[in-house]
Parts: sequence; structure tokens; C-alpha cells
Amino acid sequence: MVPDYNLGIVEIFSRMADLLEIEEANPFRVRTYRNADRSVGGLSQSVGDMLEEGEDLTEIPGIGEDLVGKIEEIIQTGSLKQLEELSDRTPADLSQML
Repeated sequence: MVPDYNLGIVEIFSRMADLLEIEEANPFRVRTYRNADRSVGGLSQSVGDMLEEGEDLTEIPGIGEDLVGKIEEIIQTGSLKQLEELSDRTPADLSQML
């Protein structure tokens, strides 16, 4: 079973990848979010617990410093500002199709 924090992160990263793909963003950027959502989703330990314990999240495959910052933001706020901005730019019809 995937810990709750991880599920939220997976959902946000997956949605980021989908919306970036709609915007025809750099394919490497889209792949980064897809790989990160798979890596976090495959963890048996909560990313929140890992952060609390001072573990280096960059040791998780596909997670770099930038994504660690985003994970911290998601854990602290429950959302990701960048996703909100991306959602605002995406036509509502396309966003609902996801």
C-alpha cells in the first residue's frame, strides 16, 4: 500500500505531466514528472517520513533537487503552485477530459 503523502505527490506529478503534454512542453520535462510519479508511487515508506528523518530524497530514482523542492511544497501546503498556474493556462474542456 502506498502511503497517503505519496499518493498525493503521485497525483500531482501525474497531472503535471498530463498538462505539460497538452501544452507540448519539452518531452524530457514531461518524462521527468512521469518517472517521478512512478518512483514515489513505488515507495513503501512515506516521503513525508523520509523528509522528517532527514533522508536524501535525491537518492530516489528520478528525483532531483528541483523535484525535492516540489515534494516539500506539496507536503507543507497540500498543493503545488506550479500545477495551479498550469491548470489556469489549460482550457477547461481539455482539463476536464483528464
